[in-house]
Amino acid sequence: MRVTKTSLSQICTNVGIKIKDGKIARADADAIVLAYEEEEEIEDLDEENEEDQPDDYDAYFSPAGSLGSQISVSVNMKHIGTFKSTDEAEKALLAYLDKKNFFPNVWEVSDHGNVSKYEWSSENSEAKVVGRVATAKISGSIETFAEFWSDNGKVWFSGHGVKADITHLFSEREASTFDLISEDDPAELTLLIKYDAYAGYPATRDDPESDPEIDYTDVKLVMPNGNKIDFGDILDLGGAKDVTDSWDSLVAENINDNH
Repeated sequence: MRVTKTSLSQICTNVGIKIKDGKIARADADAIVLAYEEEEEIEDLDEENEEDQPDDYDAYFSPAGSLGSQISVSVNMKHIGTFKSTDEAEKALLAYLDKKNFFPNVWEVSDHGNVSKYEWSSENSEAKVVGRVATAKISGSIETFAEFWSDNGKVWFSGHGVKADITHLFSEREASTFDLISEDDPAELTLLIKYDAYAGYPATRDDPESDPEIDYTDVKLVMPNGNKIDFGDILDLGGAKDVTDSWDSLVAENINDNH
């Protein structure tokens, strides 16, 4: 609690201590400290109780339809939709909150109108809203570049400190594209990377522990003729951790820029 002259004067009045010439007797100091501590406990309790109370701006799951067979979802006094299953309702709410970048408390209204904190289903237990932080799935894509060349009939990839034989990714005709490209003068080609990130990220991404967990769903190499070749197998090659660590960093920056 912030201590001010006004609050000090008020506490002294409450506990029957007199202030004389702007001074307080040393013997009364313990009583004042105790009074402050008690007031702080009351304020903390009030804050906790306030946080635990439903608010008009919060999100609600309510029974709907015949005999409560459906689930109505609302946020900030706005009806989002009515759904046949818990999973559909949860995913719809999470998608809405992520789109709006708005993360309120979530409540459940019973058939009798009682309101309680919502317990997420096991399917979405990793995609729940915790306080003001979203951990819903985020899908996106990034582009990066890597070097490619041919040597003794093999196609090589080099990127982020990793060198790997990736001949098996190409057909004979595709591999021939690299025949005239050497390690001394490699081709720099684009990689298109799609991902799903399961993140607990605050709106400011200042907390390094909130960096996302990332699954790469599709990686394609853009050939010189514009064709796209599946490149996801690079994730299974030795040393790929260095590659994906670098991609993780790019994804984190991309999420930061777009949220």
